[in-house]
Amino acid sequence: MALLDFSLNAGRAPPIGTTMQQAVHLELSAMQLMTLNALSAGLLVAFTSASMAQELQLQPLRTRFCIGSGNCPVVVQVMKNCGSDADQIAQEICTVRRGGERRELEYQLLHEGTRDGGKCGYNWYTVVCLR
Repeated sequence: MALLDFSLNAGRAPPIGTTMQQAVHLELSAMQLMTLNALSAGLLVAFTSASMAQELQLQPLRTRFCIGSGNCPVVVQVMKNCGSDADQIAQEICTVRRGGERRELEYQLLHEGTRDGGKCGYNWYTVVCLR
């Protein structure tokens, strides 16, 4: 029991009546406990990060874009010029590139609104890339 009590109070003097060999053993045990705690914390961070990354992969990618000239009347992530094709833009947004490999994800395209103005008016959409 003294071994456990001392290892939790690393850096303090060993209990009275402890031999040098026991003191070295207690100090090593305290260092082992600190190392174990650090390793445990590292594993917890690694598992949490992997879990969050996996969760992000399962969520669909949503992007809002607008076709028009100038500033779109709504907040968007992507702005394209007059005459651009909404399906082609959605396909570009939902194309994943990894290690030189290209993969086109299926998507859903939602036309959210239209407004007059600028050279050609404004049309905005949300594309949801399905994983």
